[in-house]
Amino acid sequence: MHPALSSAGGPHEPKSHCPFRLYRRGYPSYPAQTETVLSYVEAQAGVERIKVSLDLAFGIALNQQGFLMARIDGTGDRLYDSSDCLQLNLYLYSLGLRYYPTTTGFYLDAGAGASRTVLQASTGETSASEFGFGYGIAAGYDFAAAPRGFGLSLEARYLGLEIGSDQAGALMLTIDLCWK
Repeated sequence: MHPALSSAGGPHEPKSHCPFRLYRRGYPSYPAQTETVLSYVEAQAGVERIKVSLDLAFGIALNQQGFLMARIDGTGDRLYDSSDCLQLNLYLYSLGLRYYPTTTGFYLDAGAGASRTVLQASTGETSASEFGFGYGIAAGYDFAAAPRGFGLSLEARYLGLEIGSDQAGALMLTIDLCWK
């Protein structure tokens, strides 16, 4: 579930953004050394690798076309076998703006904030990086013809993340069922 809620004030009708995630796929990219280790472990017999992603976004309408957005975006990899697992997550905590040139249809979204990596093991061990700088940019299309009611949106989002002295990123593709 993806509660990205916004409400317009004043004379505009209330508008919410995409509370139900129908499809989300994340494609994280890591520094070469990290990707080499993940690929090596994945190549071992009995080890599976899945890519995961999530987001949580809330918006406040500035006007009918613009929204102030607070987001948490996360993506990562989970490596597991029959008894153990290791999960590497990339997170971005950001504030930004979403702009609709018209009330519905095409939109642009950009934000910046703090990024972090968290490594978790099935043994209960957890390790987190220091916070670094991160940004997210997105383009999407809201298929709803009206500013209120059910709708469907399609979005592509890129995250650029600073993790220590390294850079990581993620491409996220989503399809959302929206109630506005």
